[in-house]
Amino acid sequence: MPVDNSTADPSRQYEAQRAVKALFCKPEPVAVVLSLVTRPLSKHPRMSQQDSAIVQLVLTFLRNLLAVPDIDASQCAHMSVLPQRLQAALLDTLFSEHAMELITMVGYPTEAYSWIDKVPLSGIPRTSYVCCAPGHSNPAQ
Repeated sequence: MPVDNSTADPSRQYEAQRAVKALFCKPEPVAVVLSLVTRPLSKHPRMSQQDSAIVQLVLTFLRNLLAVPDIDASQCAHMSVLPQRLQAALLDTLFSEHAMELITMVGYPTEAYSWIDKVPLSGIPRTSYVCCAPGHSNPAQ
């Protein structure tokens, strides 16, 4: 979701991205997006390519939302709600809607089956999948 700086007004693209990010700071839109992976993940480990693609798209979308930069206070002095708090609000919503648990579950390799090895998520380093899993040793070390 990078902004094309060669366009006439890249700040408008950033503004649009932040508007989408702000929408996902509410639980309802996050719940709707997460519901898209319920059926595919219920078929695990016998997921079809389409099921795997759905899960990959949802996780990539969540990653892209988190990558949208917030603006600093100097740029938003006229606004009533400070957009630089969007990142914190989005993270709170992702935790409350159990999206972080989903990311951990999908990314945590097990001895029986490693979903990551079967369907790698392009653009996300393997070490980024595992979020503070107890007893997990980092494979990159």
